Amino acid sequence: MRTNPFSSGVYDGIETQIVTAEDRLRMVPGFNRAKCEAALKVDGLQKTVFAALQRRLRQLANVTTTICFEDHGQDFLEWDLDAVGKVIECRPFQAGFWCGRHVVNHKSLKKGVYVILDDMRTVKYPPTEIHRFKALTP
Repeated sequence: MRTNPFSSGVYDGIETQIVTAEDRLRMVPGFNRAKCEAALKVDGLQKTVFAALQRRLRQLANVTTTICFEDHGQDFLEWDLDAVGKVIECRPFQAGFWCGRHVVNHKSLKKGVYVILDDMRTVKYPPTEIHRFKALTP
């Protein structure tokens, strides 16, 4: 990951960045903890963006697991789970469909082990990464 999560690419050898508060604010809801923490260190960060990043970190405070799925062109690539395995965030799309479902094997998940849901169905995309966090809220 780039050190500046607002970087938008390199064009003609020059790194470009998203600099307007409006554009940065649109990006924040998709940030995970690491991107939020990196964004807070960006020089010249606007007050509204700083506040949005702080709110985002509070939302992520009860995330204990992030599952990154193998990309097969599906509309979701990452899920955030709470301590009981409930999907509390889905990126980039389909949050309305997946949030609220429970992953029954969340404690034993590892790379390549398929996710099993509360109705005993298996998600057909294997995880490529499992990130574990200590819950920040009781």
